[in-house]
Amino acid sequence: MESLKAEFKLKAELMELDELVTKLVDFFEKAKLTNLVNSVNLVLEELFANSVNHGKASEVIIRLNLNDDALHIHYKDDGIAYNPFSTPKPNLKGPIEERSIGGLGIHLIKEMTIHQSYERNMNFNLISLTMNI
Repeated sequence: MESLKAEFKLKAELMELDELVTKLVDFFEKAKLTNLVNSVNLVLEELFANSVNHGKASEVIIRLNLNDDALHIHYKDDGIAYNPFSTPKPNLKGPIEERSIGGLGIHLIKEMTIHQSYERNMNFNLISLTMNI
């Protein structure tokens, strides 16, 4: 497969999630891999919601690079510095009432990707993810 790339710039507003899905569907239709839309959307929706709700970002830039065996995701926002991968693994056992709120989305991202990295560069959060296809 020839490498396929895309870049999406979105305002950091939850209304933009519909636009994100539209762009993902278009990207994966071109790649003839529409079965990946839901899983990639789940990962990006979690990052995006965190950028909007907790990071106070104003803009998000998402770059996708698809090759023969992997999807590389580069996610950039201008929000508050925060490394989502530094959070401890959530308690997945025991009664729900005893579990702390939050952390499940990042846990899902870690489970769905084979590589995760975070960097703060200038005033931007830079997250790199790799997913097997």
